Amino acid sequence: MATIPTLPEPIAEGLRKLADLPEDVFDRLLTAFRALPLEIRQHRVFPDIPNSDFSDRTEVIKDALFALLLSRGYRQIPVDDIVDAVVRDPGFDASHVDRLKLRTKAVLEIDTLDLIARAHSVLLEHGSTYSSARIISDIRAVFGDNVNEEPGAAVIVHMLNMIYYRAGQRETFTVALDEKDIDQLIQTLERAKEKNRTLKQTVQKSGMRYIGVT
Repeated sequence: MATIPTLPEPIAEGLRKLADLPEDVFDRLLTAFRALPLEIRQHRVFPDIPNSDFSDRTEVIKDALFALLLSRGYRQIPVDDIVDAVVRDPGFDASHVDRLKLRTKAVLEIDTLDLIARAHSVLLEHGSTYSSARIISDIRAVFGDNVNEEPGAAVIVHMLNMIYYRAGQRETFTVALDEKDIDQLIQTLERAKEKNRTLKQTVQKSGMRYIGVT
């Protein structure tokens, strides 16, 4: 049977909220989970689930469940084992254990969520992962011998700041670009976009399900 350490409080809190949901609200939440598209969201684990019944609780529940999905996929733990390990956490009210087991198992057995979690893990399994980018553009004056006179010319320099994560730490890489560099970078990215389109078609023709990133 799987053994896991004491659950971090944010995960335990999300699971407690899951167990506390009224039955009809949980049923609607489960239906919403099952209807989620097979895709990865860049800035949040799951898409929004619009429903006023659980809008104030959904995020912490989703975060807790996704942490379990990631752990299960990464460690290759059977659903029953990870559920049994989770409910042994001393922070759960004994009266909620059976309900929590049933509800956690129901979510962990949703095929699309399992695939999203596994794809999320594979997608980020690199030494460094891209987060965002910004370009700062400058006009730089070119002076002659006499700096008391107005500059006779100017050049334009673009500073590309790329934000990425390495070992969980946010890092920034900065490189200077000129006009020709920008054109070359655009061409390279356009080529990558075409390659992505071709590979996507290859995956779909093979019969495998394609998991997009939105």
